[in-house]
Amino acid sequence: MSEIDDWVGVPIEEFVDTLHQNAKSFDAIWSDPDLVSKYPQKWVAAFEGKIQIVEDNLDSLLRSLDESNVPRGHAVIEYVEVNPRTLIVNVERRLQDISRTTLYSRMGAPPTSISTRNDLVSGRHGR
Repeated sequence: MSEIDDWVGVPIEEFVDTLHQNAKSFDAIWSDPDLVSKYPQKWVAAFEGKIQIVEDNLDSLLRSLDESNVPRGHAVIEYVEVNPRTLIVNVERRLQDISRTTLYSRMGAPPTSISTRNDLVSGRHGR
């Protein structure tokens, strides 16, 4: 198991499948207009379509999930900020970095040995 698998508690492939299956749990958190007034500055976990665990800190929330026998990868976890900050992220670039990191770890090649996607497709990586 990878470090990510260890953190979410299930293999990453199962985690991705669970994300698709648990759309109701995402909605339980992200579509609740009263979320901030109900759970200000709290960590919440939704599974099976509703918020089921609320804690003051992430460690306590993860312990509660474990004690409830809910795999971490099956829960949607969110910190409810009273005054959320706006964060602008270049998602495409970040996904490229994640994909490259995954590829490097599977190939065992150092990052300097792969220059472009075309090199990978043509089989010229690492040369």
